[in-house]
Amino acid sequence: MKTAFEATRFASAEALDAMVAELLRSFLSLPEEDVIWSASAERSGGGALDESASSAKAASGPPHSKFRRSWAILSGGKTPMAAYRRLAESPPILAPNVGLTYTDERHVPPDSPESNYGNTLPMLRALRIPEERILRVRTDLGLEEAAAAFERDLGQALEAGAQFPLALLGLGEDGHTCSLFTQENLKSCEGRLAVAVRRANGSARVSIAPDLLARVRRVIFLVTGPEKAPMLRRLLEDPRAVVAGQAVARCPNVEVWHAEVFDE
Repeated sequence: MKTAFEATRFASAEALDAMVAELLRSFLSLPEEDVIWSASAERSGGGALDESASSAKAASGPPHSKFRRSWAILSGGKTPMAAYRRLAESPPILAPNVGLTYTDERHVPPDSPESNYGNTLPMLRALRIPEERILRVRTDLGLEEAAAAFERDLGQALEAGAQFPLALLGLGEDGHTCSLFTQENLKSCEGRLAVAVRRANGSARVSIAPDLLARVRRVIFLVTGPEKAPMLRRLLEDPRAVVAGQAVARCPNVEVWHAEVFDE
């Protein structure tokens, strides 16, 4: 399927942050008719979520039913953090069957300043989102085991009928997205939903793969800062020349939201 790159330039990074926060707020507070599973599967009296009750119902429900949700895929890195802070300051009332997962994760403990999950914890706590609605990389496991467990969870979600309406992606100065940096990384993704990535500098990561991105209805690159200008220009002019562009080549809808990248 041909990828559509729709570029939107924001007047400032602050304006972009506000729009991203509003987009996530809209997703997380979807009306009941737009979520996948019945609201009654996760609702207790008065509409308040009872985590223990919902866990018990999920356990007694269809196989992998805890994964049968509408998932948004969050990017790590510096660009989206201001939007996540905005959302934490004014959290929505959660729809009954939405969940959050991640594009990638460094193989570090959650309390590391490099942890994508750890950096989003203030937002997650403000949202009061139950743990079963957060699909993350288990970095307490070894790298290969963590990647396999994350891939298994993603596979079970797809088997259960989950949907992935939204993914927020970053763009590195070197043209990477998620934790896919090289052609070799892309090749290792063939037939996979998530992979382990070992970099030459010694860092280790787990990344989602293009096969999962291809199932996302709306993919948005978030790009800020003049240092990204050369790579963003390449991505917009010739996506196939950039690893990030290749990673989303089979996505049905790709947008680029950018601010403070190009000179006026």
